[in-house]
Amino acid sequence: MRQPGFVLVLIFILSAFVFAQNKPLDFGNPSNATDDTKKPVNFLVVHNTFTLSYNRPRGSANWVAWHLDASNLGDEDRSNAFAPDTMLPEPWRISEEAFPGLEEVICARLEIEQKHPKQI
Repeated sequence: MRQPGFVLVLIFILSAFVFAQNKPLDFGNPSNATDDTKKPVNFLVVHNTFTLSYNRPRGSANWVAWHLDASNLGDEDRSNAFAPDTMLPEPWRISEEAFPGLEEVICARLEIEQKHPKQI
C-alpha cells in the first residue's frame, strides 16, 4: 500500500509541471474564444508563449493572456520588430502597408522615450 505522503508529493510534482508549461488559460478563457473562422470577432490564437482573442473587424486583439514569472524580468531594450501574426488566417493578417507612416511614429516614440524615459 502506498503512503499518503507519496501521493501528495506526486500531486505537487504534477501541479508544478502543469504550471511550468506556460498555459495562460489555466484559469479559463475570458470570452470563450474559439478557433472557428466563422466567428471573426472572437477568434482564439494560441502561441507558444501567449494566447489571444483576435477581433478581425478591428484588426486587433480583444485580450491577450500570458504567464509571467521572475525569469521574465530583466533590462532588455524594447523591440519594435513588429510583424504580421502568422497564426492568423492569411486574409486576416495586418501588414505594414495598412499603417502608412508607422515607421515615423515608432521613431518619434523612441526619441521621446530616450529624452523622457520616466514620462512614458
